Amino acid sequence: ATEFLAHTGVLRYAAGVFLLPIELEVLVDNVPEVLHAYQLRLFNPSADGRLCQVLCTPTRTVTVAANDDPHGVLAFSGGVTIDTSGGTQRVVSANVTRTGGTIGTVDVAVNAVFNGTASDFVNSNAAVRFIDGVGGSRQVRFTVQDDSDLFIGGVFGLTIVSTVVAGTHGDIAQTGTASIGSPRSVATTAPASAVAGTMSLISDPLLVLTEPETGMTNTAVAIRRSGGTFGPIAIRWLINAATPPTNTIDN
Repeated sequence: ATEFLAHTGVLRYAAGVFLLPIELEVLVDNVPEVLHAYQLRLFNPSADGRLCQVLCTPTRTVTVAANDDPHGVLAFSGGVTIDTSGGTQRVVSANVTRTGGTIGTVDVAVNAVFNGTASDFVNSNAAVRFIDGVGGSRQVRFTVQDDSDLFIGGVFGLTIVSTVVAGTHGDIAQTGTASIGSPRSVATTAPASAVAGTMSLISDPLLVLTEPETGMTNTAVAIRRSGGTFGPIAIRWLINAATPPTNTIDN
């Protein structure tokens, strides 16, 4: 194996010292490793230049742990969030985490798919980057534009589609891919919205006026806009006529 180089060293016990550690240097590379066992042997004990007897077991087995994911494991943590506080924009986001190894820079591509009928969102990719030596969580974001069309509710699905390892770790170039864990995909249902609003006529007259000269009665009514206020609306109205007049109310 290339992750451990055989070498020797000296342990020096001062008077009254009974325990000293032995440090073994393990080299870090970009190759997944399995468990490896090595022999550690004590030899040639001496005191003040004189050889002395070894009073312990002279040989031990040391195991170097496996490192199957040196670049880490990428997965979603938590669900999908839809933020509607931006007015005419909806931000769809989720957190991607890198756990385990942190060797090399990893670019994670995430695909977003919306199965609704709105034209506001085009299925697309976004990416998050974890630099060498850094794990933890990164947020991936997609923006949905609301317009004057109805936004029909549907399901937003996010999937990690690929990972690319690049850069260097120390002076070792890093290539390949990082592992993708679970969950690889997350989804949520987007609420429907009639962003332009719904127009309705209030049936009860607000004001009735009679002209003294002609005796004609004028009735004022109210039109209510509810459920959304995005964009201007032009209303054509008709009162007891076979064909609509050209009168409009612009607001």
